[in-house]
Amino acid sequence: MPTIHGKFCTRVYSDLVKTSVQHVVIIATFHDDRSSSNFSPYVRIHSECLTGEIFDCLKCDYGPQLNAALDKINEVGGLLIYPRDHMKDKNGLDTVAANIAFGFPADDRKYDAAAAILNDLGIVSIRLLINNSDKKLSVKNTIIKS
Repeated sequence: MPTIHGKFCTRVYSDLVKTSVQHVVIIATFHDDRSSSNFSPYVRIHSECLTGEIFDCLKCDYGPQLNAALDKINEVGGLLIYPRDHMKDKNGLDTVAANIAFGFPADDRKYDAAAAILNDLGIVSIRLLINNSDKKLSVKNTIIKS
């Protein structure tokens, strides 16, 4: 799939355990040797946000985060997992503010689907593209060594 960020392959995974939603994976060429025990692609698990990504809403930074991640993944190789199971109508709010407004914990995202996707792809070690230390810890505890 050609994009302004580079050329990517896509895969779609159906989450048949929790929901019937489909998660999208965008993959750039892996520049590392995948057969090496040291293979650790860059990975971004990006939360879906219609207002931030499509309409460039100024109340959140999801659009710029997505663009930066795709640029980096295209540059060095890796993948972006776009889980869709925690999408809420955020009304332009970031994840924390939206969750609080809807009566959920500040960050109720789960990473089981991302873990299953990485396992399906045969990836056992990753380098996370992430700027939220709490999310990084949650991802590390759920997924794989990073």
